[in-house]
Amino acid sequence: MKYKPLNIGELTARIPLVQGGMGVGISLSGLAAAVANVGGVGLISTAQIGFREPTWDSNPLESNLKALAEELKKARALSPKGILGFNIMVATKRYEEYVGGSKGWSRDYRIGSRTAGRSPKVCGRL
Repeated sequence: MKYKPLNIGELTARIPLVQGGMGVGISLSGLAAAVANVGGVGLISTAQIGFREPTWDSNPLESNLKALAEELKKARALSPKGILGFNIMVATKRYEEYVGGSKGWSRDYRIGSRTAGRSPKVCGRL
């Protein structure tokens, strides 16, 4: 079956597929890069991404931001030309800090999930 490409601004995904952002260790660099490598949009979920960091119990925000940067670096190494981004749930405590922390990490996109009637305030191109 032939599909039309997905155009997002100046980026074009050969396959019109945006991987769902599944949190707590599912949507990480490996899955995001695999999706990006076949022509879709690969997403890294921010939801409790730093749960494996040694500082998780004492500073979960710092742990999450560190893990985000590390996972993006791994994904970009696995998919240097693929379209990658972050899925940041609006319901996340300190949502704006996650959005702000992800700026400059990806040349692609952040996608905010609408939850319980709240729409993302900050989304789009990084």
